[in-house]
Amino acid sequence: MNRKIVKNINEFIKDVSDLNDTLRNLRDKDNRIIVINNSFLFRDNIKTNKNIKYLAFYPTSIPVTEENIIVIEGIELKSDYQIIKKDDNRIINIDKLNEALKKEQDNLGKIVYVLMGEIDKNVEIQTMINHSVIKKISFSPNIKNQIEIHFSEIKVKNIESEEENWIKIEEMLSERSDFDEELILNLKKIIGNAFDQIKKEAYLNLKIPEKLEKGKKYFLELISDSVKEQIKLYIEALSKLKSTGSDRQRSYNEILRISYNFSDDAIRLLKLLISVCDLKPIILWLTFNSHYRLTESIKLLPWSKQATKPSINKYVETIKKARNKSFHRLIPFSKSFLVHLPNDSIKDVILRIFSEFGQSKKSNRLEYKDKELVDVLMEFTRTSEEIVPQNFWEKNLAVLENTVKLIDETADAFRLLKS
Repeated sequence: MNRKIVKNINEFIKDVSDLNDTLRNLRDKDNRIIVINNSFLFRDNIKTNKNIKYLAFYPTSIPVTEENIIVIEGIELKSDYQIIKKDDNRIINIDKLNEALKKEQDNLGKIVYVLMGEIDKNVEIQTMINHSVIKKISFSPNIKNQIEIHFSEIKVKNIESEEENWIKIEEMLSERSDFDEELILNLKKIIGNAFDQIKKEAYLNLKIPEKLEKGKKYFLELISDSVKEQIKLYIEALSKLKSTGSDRQRSYNEILRISYNFSDDAIRLLKLLISVCDLKPIILWLTFNSHYRLTESIKLLPWSKQATKPSINKYVETIKKARNKSFHRLIPFSKSFLVHLPNDSIKDVILRIFSEFGQSKKSNRLEYKDKELVDVLMEFTRTSEEIVPQNFWEKNLAVLENTVKLIDETADAFRLLKS
C-alpha cells in the first residue's frame, strides 16, 4: 500500500511539468513541504465536502521515498499543489504516512466496500395472477429453458422479450387439454401486466464480501469491463469517422450515442468516487494521480467555456448539446420565433381574477378567442445546440480511457485494503 502511494506521488511529479521544474530548482528544500490537492475537478453538484487531510511530502529527495511522505491538516488548496514552509502557522497536524494509513484503515468501515460488492443475479421474483388455470408468473433466471410451465405456474428466464415470451407461452398452452382459445386470449393481457409488475420489483443482490478473490470480478470491475467494451466501439467509430469511404454520419451518431451514455452513467459514477475520496481519503491517496490525469484530459478538450478547474457539468452539457444537434432535427429550427400578430388578432378578451381561495390558480385566467390554439402553439420548444469540432471527439477518447483507468485503480485500491 505504501509503495502504491509512493508510486502515485512520483508519477504526479512527472505528469505536472511545472512541479517537476520547480522541484529541480527549489532552494531551501529542507524547510519546505509540497502539499498535493485532494480534489482536482471543479466540484459542481458534489454533495460531500473536501476532506481536511492532504497528502504531502518533503522535497529533500526526488524520486520521493516513503519516509518523506506525510499527511497534514489545516491547509486549504485550490491549485493542484502548493509549496509551503515547514513552520506554516496554518498547519494544525502532521502525521507520518504509516500513522495516517493506520488511522484511515481503522476508520474505513464496511459500507464503502459496496463498490466491490459481489453481484448475485439469481434472484427469483414471483407474482400471483387472477386466472382460472394459471395462478403464478415467476421470473426465474436459473431455469434451463426460456419458458417452463409447471401446472399453474409459468416460469420465465428472461422478462425483456415480452412478445417472444408470449408466442412461446401461447404455443405451449395450446397443447394442454385444460386450455382453449378463450382461456389463452384472456391470459395474454394478464401476463403482460404481470411482466410489468415483475420488472418494477426486479432486483439483484449485492453482497459485501468478506474477502476479494483473485480472478473474480466485483461491482466496480464489472462496470470497468462494460466501459471498456464501449471504448472499443468508440475507437472503431472514430476510425470510420476519419475515413472518407465510410458512412460518416452513422459513425458520428455512434460516437454521440456512446458519449451521451457515458456522460450520464460514468460521470455519475465519477461523482460517487469523488465523494468516496472525500469521506475516505485513503482511497484518494491510492488513486489520486488517476484523478489528476482524468482532470487533465478533460481540461485538454477544445472548448471555450473552460473554468480554472475542469467542470464535470460543463463536460456533460457539451456532450448533450452536440447530441441535440444531431438527434433533434425533425422540426429544423434552431432559434425561437417572435410571432407578429395583426392588431385585431385577439378578440373577446375576458380576464378572470379573485377566484375562491384554495381553487386552482388556473381559475384566475385570461381568456380570448382562439386561446386554445395559442396554448397548443406554445407547447413547441427547441433544443439548445452547439457545434463541436471533430477533434473534440478525438480528445474525448482520452477522457473515456482515463475514466476507466480511474475505476480500475479504485478497484485495485480496495483489493489492496482487503489484502
